[in-house]
This record gives sequence, C-alpha cells and structure tokens, in this order.
Amino acid sequence: MGALSFLEHRRSPRPSSLLTLYLLAAALLNVARARTLWYMPSSNGVVISFTVTVVLMVIALGLELAPKDALIREEVVEKTSPEERRGILERSLLTWIVPVFAYGYRKTFTSAIMPSVDPRLTTCRLKETAITGINLPKHVANRRNGKLNILHRS
Repeated sequence: MGALSFLEHRRSPRPSSLLTLYLLAAALLNVARARTLWYMPSSNGVVISFTVTVVLMVIALGLELAPKDALIREEVVEKTSPEERRGILERSLLTWIVPVFAYGYRKTFTSAIMPSVDPRLTTCRLKETAITGINLPKHVANRRNGKLNILHRS
C-alpha cells in the first residue's frame, strides 16, 4: 500500500483513486467489525490489536485525502487546475470549489485571479476544429445546416 501511494504521488498531482476507495471501504467495514469484536466475549489482545489496525487505516485514509499542494513542485501547481489536484472524494462532492466560492463572496473576481481550467475544457481545441471545419469547400459548408453541423461535430 505504501509503494502504491509513493508511485502514485510521483506520477500524478492527484491522490490515488484506487487507494482512496480501498481505504474508505475497508475502514467503514472494519469499524463495524471492531464494534462487533468489542461486544463479543473474547481475548482483549485481539480486540485491541484490531482496533489499533482500524485507527491506523483511518489515519492512512486521512493522509491520502489530504491535499498534496505543499508536496508538489510549484510549476505543476501553477499549470494544473484545483480539481485536477483533488482526489475522487473531493471531486465527487465538489469540495474543491468551496474556496473559489468563499473568495467570490469576499471579493470580486478578475480574470487574473480565477483559477486555471483543465486543458480539456478550454476552447482552444474547439476553436481549432471549428476553423478547420469552416474552411471546408463551399459545397460541404453550403449544405443545409452545413456550418451548424460543422460546429456540432467540433
């Protein structure tokens, strides 16, 4: 588990989705098992060691969910958008956008202050495909709804 986390943090600014989902599911299920073990008449050594294991798993989950902005190189942080650096839980619950809303509540947004956007969501790709589509021969572009179809395909 430690090797997977180490390799994932070297490769990506985002926490490991696989490891996060595993730790979340295992922690939830093991908390229920630990509660059941405490109610059973058994040796306290097993119960205590299992409870310590569950606590360590919850700590590992907390560390995996913590933002890695301080651990990532500055040029990577500047290039990536906030949602690219968040894990699967933060992206699912949209908690990465809360600081943007809080800043917008306190101050007025300007284009220099807005966080960067995921490159797949920018209009550069759309612009390139639309321009190549519009520069098609006239018999293609002049068909019924030709330019509309070109923009729809891009």
